[in-house]
Amino acid sequence: MRLIRLLKESKGQFIAVAMVIILGLGIFVAMSTAALNLRSSLNLYYDDYQVADIFSQVTELPENKLNDLQDIPGITSVQGRIVHDTPLRVSDPAEKVQVRIIGATPSDPAINRLFAREGLARVYKQTDVLVIDTFARERGIEIGDIITPHIMGRDYDLTVRGIVSSPEYIYLMENEQTMLPDYKKFGILFTTEAFAQEAFAMGQTYNEAVFKVSAGVDLDEIKDEVEDQLEPYGVQKLYLLKDQISNRMVQEEIKGVEQSSTVIPMVFLGVAAAIMGVMINRLVKGDRITIGILKSMGYRNIDMIKHYTALAVFVGLIGGVAGVLMGSVMSSYFTEMYNTFFSIPVMKVTFYWRYLFLSAIMVSAFSVVAGLLGARGVLNISPAESMRPSAPKQGKRTILEKTFFWKHISFTNKNVLRSLLRNKKRVIFISAGIALTFCIIIIPLISLNSFDSLFGKMYGEFQTMDYNVNFSRAISEDGIQAIHDELPIDYMEAKIEFPFTVHYRWKEKDVNFVGIQANSRFFNFEDLDGNPIEIKEGDVFVSEGLANVLAIERGDPLWIETFIPDREDQEIKVTQVIQQNLGANIYMDIDTMRAFFLDAGYTNGVYIDSKADVKAGLEDFRFVGSVQSLKDMQDVFLEFMDLMIYSLGVMLMFGGVLGFAIVYNATILSINERRLEFSALQIMGFSKQEIFRMLLRENLVLSTIGILAGIPLSIAMMDSVMKQFSTDLYSLRIDWQPAMFVQAAFFTIIFVWIAEAATYRKIKRLDFIEALKNRIT
Repeated sequence: MRLIRLLKESKGQFIAVAMVIILGLGIFVAMSTAALNLRSSLNLYYDDYQVADIFSQVTELPENKLNDLQDIPGITSVQGRIVHDTPLRVSDPAEKVQVRIIGATPSDPAINRLFAREGLARVYKQTDVLVIDTFARERGIEIGDIITPHIMGRDYDLTVRGIVSSPEYIYLMENEQTMLPDYKKFGILFTTEAFAQEAFAMGQTYNEAVFKVSAGVDLDEIKDEVEDQLEPYGVQKLYLLKDQISNRMVQEEIKGVEQSSTVIPMVFLGVAAAIMGVMINRLVKGDRITIGILKSMGYRNIDMIKHYTALAVFVGLIGGVAGVLMGSVMSSYFTEMYNTFFSIPVMKVTFYWRYLFLSAIMVSAFSVVAGLLGARGVLNISPAESMRPSAPKQGKRTILEKTFFWKHISFTNKNVLRSLLRNKKRVIFISAGIALTFCIIIIPLISLNSFDSLFGKMYGEFQTMDYNVNFSRAISEDGIQAIHDELPIDYMEAKIEFPFTVHYRWKEKDVNFVGIQANSRFFNFEDLDGNPIEIKEGDVFVSEGLANVLAIERGDPLWIETFIPDREDQEIKVTQVIQQNLGANIYMDIDTMRAFFLDAGYTNGVYIDSKADVKAGLEDFRFVGSVQSLKDMQDVFLEFMDLMIYSLGVMLMFGGVLGFAIVYNATILSINERRLEFSALQIMGFSKQEIFRMLLRENLVLSTIGILAGIPLSIAMMDSVMKQFSTDLYSLRIDWQPAMFVQAAFFTIIFVWIAEAATYRKIKRLDFIEALKNRIT
């Protein structure tokens, strides 16, 4: 009963602590459950729909070669296919839509089986097509619709027979450079093998092959064997499932959520335990006489400590139960969000009882520790001494009081300064809490800035071309000149993009090499110190993310393995490591790249600057495989930012709740401890509003200290987070802006002010005169 009375008397403070626990456990359950649901659903989808283990891209692979590949020990199934990107005709001629056509005959056993959302999962007629679900949903494509891909200068009318999902395209990206899916402007079409071979003039050949291998075999050995077999057919790319871009994006997301689900809840529970420990410590001091009486009646110290610890555990469990319930609801939200980005038709929301028990253990452990630390003051209370009031603290002059300036300070401000200088523990506790709140609030602001920097700098500052054009095959200089002559082009540069395998020490990685003109106008390279540099003949620039993964430094030699027939592997030397936010690339002067790996005059793409919309004109060239415009990339990024702002707003709210709980509880404790002081002030003529404003000034000073302490803390924390989450796919780099700190400080002060306003009602209800009478009695 006494526990209930204590809870009732301080319900506002306990509710504030419980809110922090609810958020901490809610985030833990929601993120852990979401990560586990995503991982288990992904594995189930891969197993049931037989995702390929090895992917290869070749120049031309004859059909009859598949039987030889099938005979490699460990390989259970091989599927050859034709894969090309091509424009799709839509009702609005100004709108540019790109599709990837995959023409394949189902293998036995099946590889990359399609899941039919609607209609069929296979097509048998050359006039039929299946459409990937995300693209169909965004464009409103339905069964029976006619869609028209524009292939090598000719339009083909195809009837939609099914809306499908593919385990190969869970996260639909056009390539590694785009990073963000644009479901409305890029999609996948599945056709018959015969249609693709005829439309793309491939004859009886394929340009891709995928492999399924037996469980338990060494994938790297199988990959090496496949590489040897495919070498005569112009291998362009060969990689395992773990390096496949869609799979990598999902795995990186799971990894990030798992890391966040362990760190963030610990911060919230730690803060809740600290607040609860301080509250119980103050309760013990307030119950001094009662504890003395109970001890004189025979109650032991352990009984007293158990009593107060039970209070902490009770509040913790209430918050824990609510947190688990909230986390379960939030996990559904996270799953819905994943369904927006990832196409996993077998995605299920499962509640895992293990997190219920784990939550109970975590919250009990934090609560017990908080209770024990808070109640340890019981040990110092003896029955005889407790019968009289505790001696007030001995006051002494503060440092400021000894200075010349002290007499020029108003009486109210003197009280504020004395309170701060004489209660150092309270100052440290509140300032640390506000610093932590500032850090949590600034995380979403920095994240927003980092993503803006990630994409904004990549498409606009690092790359400046209006159009990035890829050819479906190597083109002579005459073909390039034809583009320049027929379209309103302001400036154009030839380029080469070709994948090679980079070996450095014991590490290796498949990397897209980019050959560009010396002193190119389309790239603004910067070294790691931010100094602008230009690429010249013989230069080899390595992107920052790739350099971090392979531990490459300037001057290191790299061994480049090429799959091109009759070409020897080469050693090149890194001349510079450059800043690049997205993708892992090696840049070379185009003539140097040709001399090392390719033929003279080899070109498979161009960069274009043009004030006119030349995309439609480019698509009329039969050899143009795909066209990316800078504006399209920027539009996709802006759409993505809307969702980011919503998610980061939730994070901002979490930080606000944390700050509210800290300041509210600290202020209430301060009021309870200083009732005698405030009573004296009221007798001297101070109104409750003036006392409240005095507390407001104290918290303003503490907020300033906390915010100043939070700046270096947030910098150190975010630097660590950015290094942890950066991969070769993207390098997170913070462009520290003073505005971010100003915004975080503004929001922190807002939440502190809200907490302060909540205490005003408490001050109004307190009878300070009664407190003075009790003290005199």
